[in-house]
Amino acid sequence: MQLIKHAHACVSLVGDQGRIVIDPGGLTPDADAAVAAAEAVLITHEHFDHFEPERLRAALDADPALEVWTNGSVAEQLDGSLPLAPYWRARCLQLFVAGEPTCTHIDQLVATSSDNELSAAVRDTIRDGGSPAECWARLLNLLPPQRLATVFATAGPASAEFLLRQDLPVRRPAGFETLWPLLAGTLGWAGWSPAVVNRLGQDNQILRRQRTVLMIVAGALILVVVLLAILLRR
Repeated sequence: MQLIKHAHACVSLVGDQGRIVIDPGGLTPDADAAVAAAEAVLITHEHFDHFEPERLRAALDADPALEVWTNGSVAEQLDGSLPLAPYWRARCLQLFVAGEPTCTHIDQLVATSSDNELSAAVRDTIRDGGSPAECWARLLNLLPPQRLATVFATAGPASAEFLLRQDLPVRRPAGFETLWPLLAGTLGWAGWSPAVVNRLGQDNQILRRQRTVLMIVAGALILVVVLLAILLRR
């Protein structure tokens, strides 16, 4: 018998009666090829790095004779009667938001997740020491800005305060009508009028832009002083 080690958790056993591949999950780059070469697949549990339902469904469609040996939970996910287990769905999201290796179809997972699920992933990542700016950058590639702003507005005070520092539309344009009330609720401003909340957002961003302009002017003045000093020495 021959044992072939693939990446991460995946191995293949090859013997006189055929080949079986074990746990061809989301962190194994050659998992598709390993499954295609096997007569049987063994899935030990439903962690994303051991099991990807889409991959095995496609393999079974391509080869109906392929045998899959597993437990009841994986079998339910595989036949489509049960979606990806909620815990692992949430875990995959948080791993992605935190910048850790996660499932290969994260774009589909993010697109099909609710705002509450995404907010929980952002909140948990920041709670564990993650940077709001890095969370924002990762999700910005997969979500429209309006939806991402809603996610950050409800994920907790840290993400809401980060959101106030971004160059987002502040005069209630289309798509952002509900943003400021959400921020008000997260930051404890629920009793304040919408006009005051909106004004706070405007003032915060105006001050941020003013600081940027002042830093540029100060840098230019320092450069002028240095150049003058050099010229006067000559």
